[in-house]
Amino acid sequence: MPIDIVPSVSALPNPPRTENPTTFVSDTDTFLASLSSFQTQHNASITAFNAATGQFTSQATASLAAMDAKIAAAGFVGTSTTSVAVGAGAKSLTIQPNLAFAVGGFAMVAATASPTNWMFGQITAYAPATGALTLNVTTIGGTGTFSAWTVSTSAPTDTALTTALATAQTDINAARAFALNAAALF
Repeated sequence: MPIDIVPSVSALPNPPRTENPTTFVSDTDTFLASLSSFQTQHNASITAFNAATGQFTSQATASLAAMDAKIAAAGFVGTSTTSVAVGAGAKSLTIQPNLAFAVGGFAMVAATASPTNWMFGQITAYAPATGALTLNVTTIGGTGTFSAWTVSTSAPTDTALTTALATAQTDINAARAFALNAAALF
């Protein structure tokens, strides 16, 4: 669905100047007469801009929701409410059952509300029937204990790539939050 074009506003005529006393009165009349039309055009432009922003926000929110649904449906992303501290070593969480997680694969675990707090490691156990997941965390970002996690399958990686992936996830979550916050304004 295309987003409506915001109408332009006609420029105001040059304002009257005291340096031109012979045309000052007529310039003032012309300038003042144009203000009513300017106000009408300006208000229409703001109304159209607000409508276009609402259309954009709705479309962005729908696109993000569709993208999230497709990724989740493929089983590559889950969530967990297990309280876990960011740190290296063995970490156990419970995610949704029957996802595409496998022993020997890798996973990125990011705090849902603050994805700059994350852990990356190799999956050492996953019970598809229950969603019980254990991984050996080798790389972390941030600190703290959280009970809302987004868990996604990942590729084996080095520290630099892990940091880049975490930054990308942060950017995606920030864009999602921006779109949802913008939607709430309209």
